[in-house]
Amino acid sequence: MFARTFWTAAACLGMLAHCGKEEAAKPAGPPATFCKDGDRVCKGNYQATCTGGGTAYSLVFCGDKSCQGGQCVATVCPKNQKTCDGKAAVLQCPADGLTEATTLVKCKAANPIEACNDGVCLPNACKADEARCGDKTLFVCTKGIWALTPCASNQYCDAAAKACKDRSCQPAQQQCKDGKTYQVCDAMGATWSDKPCPGGEGCFDGVCHTIVAAAAGAKDASSGGTADAPSGETSDSVSIGTGDTLVKPKKDIDLGVPDVFKVTLGDTKAAGPGDQELSMDFPGASFLPVLKALQISGNKDNIIIEVQIGPIEDFQTGTFSQVGGEAGETLVSMGDGSGRAGGKHPWQSADYDIELTTFEDSGGRVIGKFSAELVNGKQKKYLKNGVFDIKRN
Repeated sequence: MFARTFWTAAACLGMLAHCGKEEAAKPAGPPATFCKDGDRVCKGNYQATCTGGGTAYSLVFCGDKSCQGGQCVATVCPKNQKTCDGKAAVLQCPADGLTEATTLVKCKAANPIEACNDGVCLPNACKADEARCGDKTLFVCTKGIWALTPCASNQYCDAAAKACKDRSCQPAQQQCKDGKTYQVCDAMGATWSDKPCPGGEGCFDGVCHTIVAAAAGAKDASSGGTADAPSGETSDSVSIGTGDTLVKPKKDIDLGVPDVFKVTLGDTKAAGPGDQELSMDFPGASFLPVLKALQISGNKDNIIIEVQIGPIEDFQTGTFSQVGGEAGETLVSMGDGSGRAGGKHPWQSADYDIELTTFEDSGGRVIGKFSAELVNGKQKKYLKNGVFDIKRN
């Protein structure tokens, strides 16, 4: 039998130095690793694959797909999309797009009578300058009738401003505000919202990672030293007060096949000395079922270019020209920063040639080429050698 020893308060008082040493807990530093290489998890709408010996994530943004179980999976319906159940109700796809759309609201049958149009219930009688937003359409009441303006694929509808506004970010995209806060782009692509990282985590590459300690001997980059930790560079933005040097995971983000929307803008139909080679930012491609129109758009600084082909059927390919009239409502337009007149860009196509070679389902590619003669009053400009290869929304 072994005798048990019980420490009483009096005994501890008599051995104060000893008890104090036993009770003083050693500060716990951050772990050396937080995952196993190759394991996959979801970080928001990012597929995160463990790498760097368990100290970092390799990130792939799922975009129009949704991250589930560490994988980017195809959606059942476009995320957050609003559609109509006939004229009687508005349906909405859930935020992750992984289940069927459900009824969001039923349109009124009387006082006043409403009918669903592009995901919004519109009364049959409206007040002057009243504005409503459909899924991809701005409706403004003009002389008692709803006038519609389709928003481009890189825009969202703002009813308060009575305008289609350019997106400032891609929905569900993330970025770091600081070492402890990440930001998520909202469903419209209009603004960023702040989200705090959980305790013991820091924000790197737009997502929250568990903070890990640097290898022995690593110096803090903020003090002019160099980090010899194999997992990445030292962080100068996150501190948890333990004295440890913290490691920022390697930046390894794969955004998949890049979208391309390029065109030459000039004052003459042939190549000229004043031609501008434009590689458009925020390229987008969307099919609007209500209008039976494919919209391709992008912007570069103050220049916005939109190609709308319609009416056409989903997945239809072919050649379209002003002379042939294959799709009579087809239009190529350009904004130059001078504002819109009557909801339209000031430069409109008087002639165009478009070849659409690939028109896949949502998440697939929209590929083709185009040229156009644009007019603005008596002025003319030409879009030449236009090409697009864009992931469809």
